[in-house]
Amino acid sequence: MSLLTDGIYPHIIVYWAPALLANGKQEVDNNGQVVFETPVEICGRWTEFTEMFMDRKGNEQQSMVKIRLKQDVEELGVLWLGCFKTIVSRTLPFSNPGAQEIRKFKRVANRNADAYLRFALL
Repeated sequence: MSLLTDGIYPHIIVYWAPALLANGKQEVDNNGQVVFETPVEICGRWTEFTEMFMDRKGNEQQSMVKIRLKQDVEELGVLWLGCFKTIVSRTLPFSNPGAQEIRKFKRVANRNADAYLRFALL
Protein backbone atom coordinates (compact mmCIF):
# COMPACT_ATOMS: atom_id res chain seq x y z
CA MET A 1 0.00 0.00 0.00
CA SER A 2 1.41 3.38 -1.00
CA LEU A 3 0.63 6.42 1.13
CA LEU A 4 0.58 8.52 -2.03
CA THR A 5 -2.08 6.47 -3.80
CA ASP A 6 -3.89 4.47 -1.13
CA GLY A 7 -3.57 6.75 1.89
CA ILE A 8 -6.18 6.69 4.59
CA TYR A 9 -8.65 9.58 4.37
CA PRO A 10 -11.24 8.81 7.09
CA HIS A 11 -13.01 12.17 7.30
CA ILE A 12 -15.70 13.75 5.16
CA ILE A 13 -14.98 17.44 4.72
CA VAL A 14 -17.09 20.12 3.04
CA TYR A 15 -15.13 22.42 0.72
CA TRP A 16 -16.20 25.81 -0.63
CA ALA A 17 -13.89 26.93 -3.44
CA PRO A 18 -13.52 30.68 -3.98
CA ALA A 19 -15.37 31.79 -7.11
CA LEU A 20 -13.09 33.00 -9.88
CA LEU A 21 -13.81 35.60 -12.54
CA ALA A 22 -12.96 35.07 -16.22
CA ASN A 23 -9.62 36.87 -15.68
CA GLY A 24 -8.66 34.41 -12.91
CA LYS A 25 -9.14 36.86 -10.04
CA GLN A 26 -11.31 35.99 -7.08
CA GLU A 27 -14.86 37.22 -7.22
CA VAL A 28 -15.94 39.52 -4.39
CA ASP A 29 -19.36 40.88 -3.50
CA ASN A 30 -20.32 44.56 -2.99
CA ASN A 31 -18.91 44.42 0.56
CA GLY A 32 -15.52 43.14 -0.58
CA GLN A 33 -16.16 39.61 0.74
CA VAL A 34 -15.01 36.55 -1.23
CA VAL A 35 -17.81 34.78 -3.14
CA PHE A 36 -17.81 30.97 -2.96
CA GLU A 37 -18.77 28.18 -5.35
CA THR A 38 -21.35 25.53 -4.45
CA PRO A 39 -19.85 23.33 -1.71
CA VAL A 40 -18.70 19.76 -2.33
CA GLU A 41 -17.88 16.89 -0.01
CA ILE A 42 -14.27 15.66 -0.21
CA CYS A 43 -12.24 13.06 1.68
CA GLY A 44 -9.32 13.90 3.91
CA ARG A 45 -7.61 13.47 7.25
CA TRP A 46 -8.38 16.41 9.58
CA THR A 47 -5.70 16.77 12.26
CA GLU A 48 -5.42 19.43 14.93
CA PHE A 49 -1.74 20.17 14.57
CA THR A 50 0.28 23.32 15.15
CA GLU A 51 2.61 24.24 12.29
CA MET A 52 4.40 27.44 11.37
CA PHE A 53 4.33 28.51 7.72
CA MET A 54 4.93 31.49 5.46
CA ASP A 55 1.82 32.96 3.82
CA ARG A 56 1.63 34.37 0.28
CA LYS A 57 2.84 37.76 1.51
CA GLY A 58 5.89 36.32 3.28
CA ASN A 59 4.48 36.68 6.79
CA GLU A 60 5.06 33.91 9.32
CA GLN A 61 1.74 32.36 10.37
CA GLN A 62 0.67 29.57 12.71
CA SER A 63 -1.78 26.91 11.60
CA MET A 64 -3.94 25.06 14.14
CA VAL A 65 -5.33 22.47 11.69
CA LYS A 66 -3.51 20.45 9.04
CA ILE A 67 -5.56 18.42 6.57
CA ARG A 68 -4.24 15.75 4.23
CA LEU A 69 -6.39 15.72 1.08
CA LYS A 70 -6.98 13.54 -1.97
CA GLN A 71 -7.43 16.56 -4.27
CA ASP A 72 -6.19 20.10 -4.77
CA VAL A 73 -7.97 22.99 -3.06
CA GLU A 74 -7.62 26.76 -3.44
CA GLU A 75 -6.22 29.12 -0.84
CA LEU A 76 -8.94 31.41 0.56
CA GLY A 77 -11.44 28.59 0.09
CA VAL A 78 -13.14 27.19 3.19
CA LEU A 79 -13.03 23.72 4.77
CA TRP A 80 -15.41 22.33 7.39
CA LEU A 81 -15.21 18.96 9.11
CA GLY A 82 -18.60 17.37 8.51
CA CYS A 83 -21.01 16.25 5.82
CA PHE A 84 -24.01 17.74 4.02
CA LYS A 85 -26.58 16.05 6.29
CA THR A 86 -25.22 17.93 9.34
CA ILE A 87 -24.40 21.26 7.65
CA VAL A 88 -25.89 24.50 8.99
CA SER A 89 -25.57 26.57 5.79
CA ARG A 90 -24.46 25.64 2.28
CA THR A 91 -24.35 29.25 1.07
CA LEU A 92 -22.59 30.90 4.03
CA PRO A 93 -19.59 28.72 4.89
CA PHE A 94 -18.58 30.61 8.04
CA SER A 95 -22.07 30.04 9.52
CA ASN A 96 -20.95 26.47 10.15
CA PRO A 97 -19.17 26.21 13.53
CA GLY A 98 -15.54 25.27 12.97
CA ALA A 99 -15.41 26.26 9.27
CA GLN A 100 -12.06 27.84 8.50
CA GLU A 101 -10.32 29.57 5.64
CA ILE A 102 -7.53 27.75 3.80
CA ARG A 103 -4.47 29.87 4.49
CA LYS A 104 -1.90 27.63 2.79
CA PHE A 105 -2.07 24.73 0.35
CA LYS A 106 0.95 22.52 -0.29
CA ARG A 107 1.37 19.74 -2.84
CA VAL A 108 4.44 17.48 -2.72
CA ALA A 109 5.20 15.10 -5.61
CA ASN A 110 6.77 11.69 -5.40
CA ARG A 111 10.03 11.03 -7.24
CA ASN A 112 8.26 10.41 -10.59
CA ALA A 113 5.81 13.30 -10.13
CA ASP A 114 2.90 10.97 -10.86
CA ALA A 115 1.38 11.05 -7.35
CA TYR A 116 1.10 13.80 -4.74
CA LEU A 117 0.64 14.41 -1.04
CA ARG A 118 -1.65 17.39 -0.55
CA PHE A 119 -1.99 19.44 2.62
CA ALA A 120 -4.17 22.39 3.58
CA LEU A 121 -3.28 24.55 6.57
CA LEU A 122 -6.08 26.42 8.33
